[in-house]
Amino acid sequence: SRQRPATAKGIVFLTIEDETWSANVVVRPPVWQAADVQARRASVVVVEGRIQRRGTIVHVLATRLDGYGAVAPALPRQSRDFC
Repeated sequence: SRQRPATAKGIVFLTIEDETWSANVVVRPPVWQAADVQARRASVVVVEGRIQRRGTIVHVLATRLDGYGAVAPALPRQSRDFC
């Protein structure tokens, strides 16, 4: 998910997840603007950056974004069972 609150001075917040957990990504305006349009709208995003942890909360301060929108349709679609 992406959020760009008007009060955040241009910072974009992403939430990414994999099979183990989720992480909050903080993307400063220069990094967001440097990413091409495909990366900003992609279904699959690769984030490069610095990880910060506080307990179980993980933040990534993004230094680069790459998008792979064309990969998403080829990915297997499965439901996640958290039981």
